[in-house]
Amino acid sequence: SARRAFAAGADAVLVTGTRTGEPPLVDDLRSARVGGPIYIGSGLDADNAGRLAPHCDGAIVGTSLKEGARISRVKVAQVVEAWRRACASRP
Repeated sequence: SARRAFAAGADAVLVTGTRTGEPPLVDDLRSARVGGPIYIGSGLDADNAGRLAPHCDGAIVGTSLKEGARISRVKVAQVVEAWRRACASRP
């Protein structure tokens, strides 16, 4: 579907897990890399950022940053730091 999306003119492709809040599989991110930017559309958090970041160009993050109804500065800092560490090791 990523190949078809790019062929039809998509600027990027979002890759998600099987349901809202679930991260994509690394194999799904790799498979989607066929012609343009790949973004994680759901499920990114500090625990999986290091594993997922090397296989995509960015991410949309929302719910995993919340504590109750508010965004947690601590969770934001943790995700950003994990993402930066993972991206620093990119070739």
